[in-house]
Amino acid sequence: MPGQNVKLTNNKSTLALTRISSDDEAIYQCIAENSAGTNQASARLAVVQAKDLPAAPQGLIASAVSTNTLQITWSNPPTSITDNIIGYILHIRKLGEPDHMELQEAISKDTFQHDSTNLEPSTTYSVYLKAYSLLGASQQSNSVVATTLGSGKNKEP
Repeated sequence: MPGQNVKLTNNKSTLALTRISSDDEAIYQCIAENSAGTNQASARLAVVQAKDLPAAPQGLIASAVSTNTLQITWSNPPTSITDNIIGYILHIRKLGEPDHMELQEAISKDTFQHDSTNLEPSTTYSVYLKAYSLLGASQQSNSVVATTLGSGKNKEP
């Protein structure tokens, strides 16, 4: 029912929940009816507490390996943490570019080193990492920057 944190908006076509807590966990059902008939849809809302999500990856380091590759390493977390991790996502973008231009690479949960390839020479990149469990993503690691090596060609005669 509509209340302080449950509101119907957009001419009663949108259900908005704010300040969600575990009390809001439920199956929400929408029923639409008009002269053409009736239709319905339902969705389950599950609330995950931050304490249930994996910790942010630590010790992130990015190093230039070549003109088109950066090697990314991070600390191997304790087994009690890695048991719940299903994988990592590496976020990389050219320094100064907007967030929507970033590339994302999926990385195995047993990997603590990754080579990001096909990058541009002499270009500085910003990199961060998130760990994922079945319940969702960690906070992001610290962001680090690294610059790929130059092309090796002298521009002067």
